[in-house]
Parts: sequence; C-alpha cells; structure tokens
Amino acid sequence: MIKIYFSKIVSNAQEYLSKLNENIQARILDNKTELKQQQMISAELLLYYALRKNGYQAEILTVYQPKPVLLNSDFQISKAHSHNYVMVCLSKANLGCDLERQRAIKNPEKILSSSELEHYNNLVNNKNALLTNFWTAKEAYVKYYGKLVKPYKEISFSIEYQKGQFKAGKIGELFCYSGEFQDYSFSVVSKTFTAPSVTFVSHDELLTII
Repeated sequence: MIKIYFSKIVSNAQEYLSKLNENIQARILDNKTELKQQQMISAELLLYYALRKNGYQAEILTVYQPKPVLLNSDFQISKAHSHNYVMVCLSKANLGCDLERQRAIKNPEKILSSSELEHYNNLVNNKNALLTNFWTAKEAYVKYYGKLVKPYKEISFSIEYQKGQFKAGKIGELFCYSGEFQDYSFSVVSKTFTAPSVTFVSHDELLTII
C-alpha cells in the first residue's frame, strides 16, 4: 500500500529546524534561499507526521544514498516539494514521487517520448496539466532508482486508465499513478500497481504531532 501525504509549506518552518536531527539540519542549511529551507523543513515535518500516523515511534534517522533511506525502519520513503506544497510517500516497497506546479515547458518534444508527444498534441484543453503529469512521472521514475538510468525521452508514461484528474499506467517496467489538485500535478512510481491513499494534512494537524 502506498500512502501519499500533502501539506502546504509552514511559513515559520525555521522555528522547527531544531527538532530535526543534526544531519538533516546541516543538509537544509546548505540551501541559502528561505523558500527552499521552508520547503525542506516542511517536508521533514510531514515525514515525521506520516510516520507517526503509521505507528513508527523511533527516532527518524535518514541518510541519502543518494535517495533518502530510513536507517531504522522497513518503510520506504520519497519526498517532493514545489512552490507552496510538499509531498511525502510511504510504502513497504521501493517507490519514487514528484510534485510540480503546472506550467508550460518550452520545446516539449525534447523531453516527451513520441507516444507522449502525440497524446499531448492531440489534447485541446489542460495541456499544461498533462505535460506536468508526464514530467512528474519521469522525475518519480528517476527517484525510484535514485539516478537517471536512461534519457528522459526514453522514460515514457503510457496512460492506460483515467478517471477525472487521476491517471494510471506503465512507465517503462514500472507502474505510475498520477493526479492533479489545484494547479499542481504529482506522480508516484512503484514496482507493482496499487491505487494509493491520498491525505491532505492541515498545519494544525501537522504541528500538533511534532
């Protein structure tokens, strides 16, 4: 089972930096922009929330190899952030996720596979949403492996099922679940197909468990 959690970034996130372990603090402080630090702290707080809600009570020890790995848990994790939102995914199996605010991309033919480009060109409405679905699927695929294993044009998301704003299908040898909310698109990639649970966490919920 894949569990997806979303939250808006915490505007006073720096006040909670000291609650994170020292290695994570150092990694966050390496980023000089305030927004990037807010995003990273908020993602760590959301990870803390998600793990606690799933019965994990030990100290959260994360290393990057290069993807984030919990040292003392069998949970697999993946994190993403974009503008005002952060995303955390939990599973007992390897996974990757990505979140992006929808936007136009110049020269989409440089990153889309031929089948993706055909789908995109045939669409009349919501082209930026679909384009960002494809992009987040590719990024989630990269995060699954922790590295770029093939060129982006060769990472192709084949949409086999669609209901409303949610799409599912194969991406290479893996499965992808992609969706939208507000003006954001997100994707999660795993070895086996499963429709994930999706939870939006308010600031009050997020901070009361810290």
